[in-house]
Amino acid sequence: MKPRNKLSVVGLGLIVCLATVFVAAGKATATLEVNPSEISFTAYLYPGQESRTYSFNISVTSDEEGENRAVVYTDEAWLSLGGDFTISTDGTRVINIPQFFTLNVIVSEEFFPEDGVYTGRLTIREDEDNEATVTITVNVTGRGEALEVDPSEISFTAYLYPGQESKDYLFNVSVTGTEGSNVIVSTDQSWLSVEGVDEGQPIQIPCSLTLKVTVSKEFFLEDKVYTGKLTIREVGNINNEEANEATVTVTVRVTGRTRALEVSPSEISFTAYLYPGQESRDYSFNISVDGGDSAVISTSQPWLSVEGVEEGQATQLPCSFTLKVTVSNEFFPEDGVYTGEVVIKETGDITNTEAVVTVTVTVIHAIRDKLTVTPSSVTLYFTRANLIQRSFTVEVANANYTRDDFKWSAEVTEPWITISPSTGVGKTSVTVTVDPSALPAGKYCNSDECEFNAGVITFRSNLPTENSEDAEATLTIRLVIEAPNELSVFPSYLFWSVELPEDVPEDYTLPDFTTQVLHVYAGPYGFSLNYNVPWLSITLVNGDSECPECLSTNESEGIFEVTPDATLLWAYGPGRYEGTIQVIDRGTEFYREIPVTVEIRRHGEPISLPVNPPRLLQMTPGFVLVEATEANWLHMLLHVDDVTTYSSEEACLTAGGTWIDPFTGGNASGYGLPYCSASEKVYVLLSAPAKAPGKVYAYTPVVPEQFMLVYSNGVLNPDVNSLDPFFSVGPIPEADFGPMQLAGLYGQLFVNVRVGSSINSTREVQQVQVNIYTLEGTWLVSEEYQGESYTYGSDRLLVLNRNADGISYSGTWGTGTLVNATIGDGKSLLYRIEFTEQGINYEYEVTSLGKSEMHGRWRFCYDDDCSGWEKFSATRLSKGLVSDGVRQHKPLRLTPQLIEVDVHLSRNRKL
Repeated sequence: MKPRNKLSVVGLGLIVCLATVFVAAGKATATLEVNPSEISFTAYLYPGQESRTYSFNISVTSDEEGENRAVVYTDEAWLSLGGDFTISTDGTRVINIPQFFTLNVIVSEEFFPEDGVYTGRLTIREDEDNEATVTITVNVTGRGEALEVDPSEISFTAYLYPGQESKDYLFNVSVTGTEGSNVIVSTDQSWLSVEGVDEGQPIQIPCSLTLKVTVSKEFFLEDKVYTGKLTIREVGNINNEEANEATVTVTVRVTGRTRALEVSPSEISFTAYLYPGQESRDYSFNISVDGGDSAVISTSQPWLSVEGVEEGQATQLPCSFTLKVTVSNEFFPEDGVYTGEVVIKETGDITNTEAVVTVTVTVIHAIRDKLTVTPSSVTLYFTRANLIQRSFTVEVANANYTRDDFKWSAEVTEPWITISPSTGVGKTSVTVTVDPSALPAGKYCNSDECEFNAGVITFRSNLPTENSEDAEATLTIRLVIEAPNELSVFPSYLFWSVELPEDVPEDYTLPDFTTQVLHVYAGPYGFSLNYNVPWLSITLVNGDSECPECLSTNESEGIFEVTPDATLLWAYGPGRYEGTIQVIDRGTEFYREIPVTVEIRRHGEPISLPVNPPRLLQMTPGFVLVEATEANWLHMLLHVDDVTTYSSEEACLTAGGTWIDPFTGGNASGYGLPYCSASEKVYVLLSAPAKAPGKVYAYTPVVPEQFMLVYSNGVLNPDVNSLDPFFSVGPIPEADFGPMQLAGLYGQLFVNVRVGSSINSTREVQQVQVNIYTLEGTWLVSEEYQGESYTYGSDRLLVLNRNADGISYSGTWGTGTLVNATIGDGKSLLYRIEFTEQGINYEYEVTSLGKSEMHGRWRFCYDDDCSGWEKFSATRLSKGLVSDGVRQHKPLRLTPQLIEVDVHLSRNRKL
């Protein structure tokens, strides 16, 4: 304890002197009383705290009447006086009695360097026999350790999916400071709480707290960053005005991810050569995955494996990994086409979407000295709306695996082709890149029917081959670049296949082929049709043709009957014969190509796959990819020639089916291939993961609205047991799906065709994926006006958001212009965008919309006077803003089309 200060000698002398004066005056001794006579309290001093003054009122009285005077003094520097005093010449404070004055206690580090009990005294003296004192006791504390919390900051991302219940996130927080002291906790947000602790109640430290963050729609109404704070305050200070405290800052980024999984590439196809005694060889491909939170990656074949991620374990997204394809005689004992899948399935309680990478390997067993290039020919299809460069891998090798020390080099003929590397030693994988961005629309191939030359890469080697031509190999790259157009043609390819008998008689003639119908929809000026093979007969059946040899019509719709010439094809002999039907719009000169294939098979040969449709990219057997917008109408013509395949009439009858031969017997129909009519049914299932997560519907005529819920998050709807939602009892040779408007949908629509005796015993025979584009997003607009082209800068971006009704949009253009957009009919108009600036009404009609661009026309009106129509285009911005520089270009005018998909499920087709 700090010792009390002694009175100074000068002070005592003054007191004695004053006392002498009072006695000399002959005054009677009075009795002094002071109130309060004792003051005791606790003062808190925390690290770094400023000084603080505590004030107390003191009253002094006397039992003697009349005016009395007394000296007032203190013995500590941390005590001071305030009030009405008379200051003598020597600085002594003198009061008249009775009197009130203030005693100030100054608490600071200067006067109280350590925690402890300090005592001081206030003295009021009238004379040496008459005085009163006030004793002041101060308990100084709080100078222990500062409060500390760990962690002091908590930051994380929480996902709120549609329909998700609230979720609690728990975090441990440790509190340290002066051991044994008490704290109270408080939070500033309703979504923050401390488990097992009442706010405002003292807790002794050190301690560990459980902080709970409750994430729900109630507290987090929109996707954004939220901040809250947990406060821990030490108790004991008067009014807690300057308490020792610490805080924990909590930051929560709330988002409700809806984007579907995206995988690139989604298909891999290559040819691998296997030679006797060759060791296995690994082919590696880089796969990127985006769109989700985490996913489990698995493979369907033992020759597929992944590197960079752990198969079967949850992997954070986005991510990239290496897919390894192991080619060996163990896995591929025979020549053939092998297919496997890599399945990326999203994890989580709410969504379980998945993406698939399809891997197709053509295996060839061979041996001899011959330079091989795989593939040897490639045909790529582009539209002027999507001229992004494409790359693919080419393998250069020697067919004789024992000789791998040869040198090779490559030479390209066209500037739009690059190859890397262009030279090498031995077996090498090279990358070929095609950049069509500067090429005009048209066909690129080495024949008279093409406007431009194909690209050729010639590979040369120093292999000691028996024939000099075996030391060289070529890769031919054909292109079809189509100008976007309004033509709609279906089916998108025509295919016939017949099988010869086991012993062909000398007088045998090929049976007549069936007639297939080709539908064409074009612009208001009509269209013309031509073909490049002599063995086709094409007849317009719905109108007068102006020119039978070129099949032209002024009508916008045409129906044609297409029949191969059996007599001419029989003269060709067995084989596969291919041609092309070209449909040209007479108003725009846009064109479509329809591949035509006729196959004459020797006895016992399996049926082949038809060629890929040129516009609707058929990526793998049984899969068709369609690009559309929500304004389009989807119309599919399904061909299911047979549901169950039987090799002979006897096998069909044994299975309980009916054998139908189109050309003989009582059930003859005159077209198609022999098939077995069994009891299986056809089911058409639809799902739109972005619109209705986890829901799968059946398109069926057995319910009035034609759509019935079949699965919900993988669980079968109980109603399916009592009401079978089949599309048709099999077999059906042909059936229409749609037309169905896609308004309100976005992301992907999957149409899955399955066959079986019931919904639980079906197998997939066809899948159509429709990528649906919408106006939602940020756009950089370019437009033409009176012969000039102009592109707006980043300070005037068009931003469109989908409204609650799901089929209209609103947004802004620039900083203050409000914009509205509505969906059109999907045939002549996709969207109409309207806004008003400075009293002038502007109208934009969107006639084409893709993943990255839209095109159309625009005009402005004032009162009833409108300008002429001008062209405009816009580029969708996905990553930030572009520079303010103006890009001058002439935008293409594109016209929407009715989406027509021809899905042909051929008999004996390997799926």
